[in-house]
Amino acid sequence: MYSLDAVTEALEAPQLLTVDEAARVLRIGRSRAYELANEYLNSGGTTGIPVFRLGQLVCACLAGR
Repeated sequence: MYSLDAVTEALEAPQLLTVDEAARVLRIGRSRAYELANEYLNSGGTTGIPVFRLGQLVCACLAGR
């Protein structure tokens, strides 16, 4: 079960996140977040964390926001 603090933090997070910030919100490691981001980019968006590139910056979007 999630703590109220974790839920509140996730709801107050910005809609556009760096992969590092997304890792903290999702409570996964930084390396795993980048693996999932690359998986999304390489799979054509079928699996992984939804991300897009802004130049060299890789950004993640929160779903449903």
